[in-house]
Amino acid sequence: MAMNLTEFLTARIEDDEAIARAFVEFRSRVDCFTPEATDFVERFDPARVLAECEAKRRIIGRWHETARPYSDSRQQEIHETLDEEVLPLLALPYADRPGYRDEWRPDA
Repeated sequence: MAMNLTEFLTARIEDDEAIARAFVEFRSRVDCFTPEATDFVERFDPARVLAECEAKRRIIGRWHETARPYSDSRQQEIHETLDEEVLPLLALPYADRPGYRDEWRPDA
């Protein structure tokens, strides 16, 4: 069964978190990086990746909070914006991953 966009995003966030946590563990045991590699690791620090994953989870959580019967047009507008614009943008970095659907592409 194919995943919906929210399920796809959640799975990719879980992948990113697992890789970041594994790297933290690896880095605690190995200190053999070249200066260039160290610069790269510092720029894409696993702690930053984990913070980014948490931010994405909160955005998706906010989407779920608004996915209920709407009491006013503003709630409906917020949900539609998240559904049609924000979630597809969050998924775009994962466009090369299995399970990504072209109809999720923001420019589709």
